[in-house]
Amino acid sequence: LINTAKNFLWPAFRVYIEDSQVWGTGAWSKVEFESKNHAQSVDEYDNNSDIDYTNDWFAVPYDGIYHFNTSLLYEDAHSAQVDSGEYIYQLLYIDSNESGGYVNTDDQVILTKLDVYHADLLANNYWITHMAAECKLSAGDKVQWAIYNNCGANIEPYNQITNDTKYNMFTGHLVCLT
Repeated sequence: LINTAKNFLWPAFRVYIEDSQVWGTGAWSKVEFESKNHAQSVDEYDNNSDIDYTNDWFAVPYDGIYHFNTSLLYEDAHSAQVDSGEYIYQLLYIDSNESGGYVNTDDQVILTKLDVYHADLLANNYWITHMAAECKLSAGDKVQWAIYNNCGANIEPYNQITNDTKYNMFTGHLVCLT
């Protein structure tokens, strides 16, 4: 058992998000990944090469329980102001039909988190959001991350070259095989 564990390539990843993406209002938008390294932060990694940068998902290699974390930093100066009654959601889901976007009639939700709701965020304010989830997945599942923006205008993550990789990331790892 010990020798098998030493030769087993344990799925674990840390990827950063695409700097230039903007999320429109009134719909789910997938979070896009970007391969990059900066001297100011820890480099990305993908132990088992399970991140698909073309489709922006984690392809589950083994049946098991997985743990995921997301982190995003917004700056109101780079995004629309979030006014009373407006909101932003995050979503982790299994893209059941590999459509590349969230379809509530067939995709399975892992976790939904309401990030901002009914708040008046003034210009030049920052807010950071996190999400953590564990779930049992099957080999071949495609895990995607999406944002729902209902602010009436586009929003974007904080994307200054020296800070974006410190705040905007998606991480995950296999907890145990099932």
